[in-house]
Amino acid sequence: MVISMRKTLVSLALSASLLASCTINFGSEQKPREHTTSEKTWLAGMIACNAADYYTTKEFLSKGMKEANPIYGENPSDEKLIVGKLAGVIIFYIAGQVDPDNRELYYKIGSGLACGAAAWNKIQMNKQEN
Repeated sequence: MVISMRKTLVSLALSASLLASCTINFGSEQKPREHTTSEKTWLAGMIACNAADYYTTKEFLSKGMKEANPIYGENPSDEKLIVGKLAGVIIFYIAGQVDPDNRELYYKIGSGLACGAAAWNKIQMNKQEN
Protein backbone atom coordinates (compact mmCIF):
# COMPACT_ATOMS: atom_id res chain seq x y z
CA MET A 1 0.00 0.00 0.00
CA VAL A 2 2.89 2.39 0.77
CA ILE A 3 4.48 1.84 -2.66
CA SER A 4 1.13 2.38 -4.32
CA MET A 5 0.61 5.61 -2.35
CA ARG A 6 4.09 6.85 -3.31
CA LYS A 7 3.42 6.08 -6.97
CA THR A 8 0.15 7.99 -6.79
CA LEU A 9 1.69 11.00 -5.07
CA VAL A 10 4.53 11.09 -7.60
CA SER A 11 2.05 10.86 -10.49
CA LEU A 12 -0.11 13.63 -9.06
CA ALA A 13 2.90 15.84 -8.27
CA LEU A 14 4.37 15.40 -11.75
CA SER A 15 1.02 16.17 -13.33
CA ALA A 16 0.64 19.29 -11.22
CA SER A 17 4.15 20.43 -12.16
CA LEU A 18 3.35 19.91 -15.82
CA LEU A 19 0.09 21.81 -15.46
CA ALA A 20 1.75 24.64 -13.57
CA SER A 21 4.27 25.08 -16.38
CA CYS A 22 1.62 25.10 -19.13
CA THR A 23 -0.06 28.16 -20.55
CA ILE A 24 -3.61 27.74 -21.75
CA ASN A 25 -4.63 30.63 -23.98
CA PHE A 26 -7.72 29.36 -25.84
CA GLY A 27 -7.09 31.67 -28.77
CA SER A 28 -6.03 34.64 -26.68
CA GLU A 29 -2.69 36.35 -27.05
CA GLN A 30 -2.76 37.31 -23.39
CA LYS A 31 -0.76 35.06 -21.06
CA PRO A 32 -2.74 33.95 -17.96
CA ARG A 33 -1.59 35.67 -14.80
CA GLU A 34 0.73 33.90 -12.39
CA HIS A 35 -0.70 31.93 -9.49
CA THR A 36 -0.79 33.76 -6.17
CA THR A 37 0.72 32.12 -3.09
CA SER A 38 -2.78 31.33 -1.83
CA GLU A 39 -3.75 29.74 -5.17
CA LYS A 40 -0.59 27.62 -5.16
CA THR A 41 -1.42 26.49 -1.62
CA TRP A 42 -4.96 25.53 -2.60
CA LEU A 43 -3.69 23.75 -5.73
CA ALA A 44 -1.28 21.73 -3.57
CA GLY A 45 -4.13 21.03 -1.16
CA MET A 46 -6.34 19.81 -3.99
CA ILE A 47 -3.59 17.44 -5.13
CA ALA A 48 -3.08 16.18 -1.56
CA CYS A 49 -6.83 15.67 -1.09
CA ASN A 50 -7.02 13.66 -4.31
CA ALA A 51 -4.11 11.52 -3.12
CA ALA A 52 -5.91 11.02 0.21
CA ASP A 53 -9.09 10.02 -1.64
CA TYR A 54 -7.11 7.53 -3.72
CA TYR A 55 -5.44 6.05 -0.63
CA THR A 56 -8.67 5.76 1.38
CA THR A 57 -10.49 4.30 -1.63
CA LYS A 58 -7.81 1.61 -1.97
CA GLU A 59 -8.05 0.88 1.78
CA PHE A 60 -11.85 0.84 1.51
CA LEU A 61 -11.76 -1.64 -1.39
CA SER A 62 -9.19 -3.86 0.36
CA LYS A 63 -11.75 -4.39 3.14
CA GLY A 64 -14.18 -5.87 0.63
CA MET A 65 -16.33 -2.78 0.31
CA LYS A 66 -17.63 -1.51 -3.04
CA GLU A 67 -16.94 1.82 -4.73
CA ALA A 68 -20.11 3.95 -4.85
CA ASN A 69 -19.05 6.18 -7.74
CA PRO A 70 -20.66 4.71 -10.87
CA ILE A 71 -17.96 6.24 -13.07
CA TYR A 72 -15.38 3.91 -11.51
CA GLY A 73 -17.48 0.78 -11.10
CA GLU A 74 -17.67 -1.33 -7.94
CA ASN A 75 -14.03 -2.49 -7.88
CA PRO A 76 -11.93 -0.11 -9.99
CA SER A 77 -8.31 -0.75 -10.95
CA ASP A 78 -5.46 1.44 -9.70
CA GLU A 79 -5.14 2.89 -13.18
CA LYS A 80 -8.80 3.89 -13.34
CA LEU A 81 -8.60 5.56 -9.93
CA ILE A 82 -5.40 7.42 -10.77
CA VAL A 83 -6.79 8.62 -14.10
CA GLY A 84 -9.95 9.77 -12.34
CA LYS A 85 -8.02 11.67 -9.69
CA LEU A 86 -5.77 13.28 -12.32
CA ALA A 87 -8.80 14.20 -14.43
CA GLY A 88 -10.37 15.94 -11.45
CA VAL A 89 -7.23 17.99 -10.80
CA ILE A 90 -6.89 18.84 -14.49
CA ILE A 91 -10.51 19.96 -14.82
CA PHE A 92 -10.27 22.35 -11.88
CA TYR A 93 -6.85 23.57 -13.02
CA ILE A 94 -8.15 24.39 -16.50
CA ALA A 95 -11.19 26.12 -15.02
CA GLY A 96 -8.79 28.30 -13.03
CA GLN A 97 -6.77 29.12 -16.14
CA VAL A 98 -9.86 30.04 -18.12
CA ASP A 99 -11.32 32.09 -15.25
CA PRO A 100 -8.32 33.28 -13.18
CA ASP A 101 -10.44 35.68 -11.12
CA ASN A 102 -12.10 32.61 -9.54
CA ARG A 103 -9.07 30.29 -9.62
CA GLU A 104 -8.80 29.97 -5.85
CA LEU A 105 -12.50 29.13 -5.60
CA TYR A 106 -12.11 26.32 -8.16
CA TYR A 107 -9.18 24.89 -6.21
CA LYS A 108 -11.15 25.13 -2.96
CA ILE A 109 -14.08 23.28 -4.53
CA GLY A 110 -11.76 20.59 -5.93
CA SER A 111 -10.11 20.23 -2.52
CA GLY A 112 -13.44 20.01 -0.74
CA LEU A 113 -14.82 17.36 -3.06
CA ALA A 114 -11.73 15.16 -2.83
CA CYS A 115 -11.25 15.59 0.94
CA GLY A 116 -14.96 15.00 1.43
CA ALA A 117 -14.71 11.73 -0.51
CA ALA A 118 -11.69 10.66 1.54
CA ALA A 119 -13.54 11.46 4.78
CA TRP A 120 -16.61 9.57 3.55
CA ASN A 121 -14.45 6.51 2.89
CA LYS A 122 -13.04 6.64 6.43
CA ILE A 123 -16.51 7.09 7.96
CA GLN A 124 -17.85 4.07 6.05
CA MET A 125 -14.84 1.95 7.12
CA ASN A 126 -15.36 2.97 10.76
CA LYS A 127 -19.04 2.04 10.53
CA GLN A 128 -18.15 -1.38 9.16
CA GLU A 129 -15.59 -1.99 11.91
CA ASN A 130 -18.04 -1.08 14.69
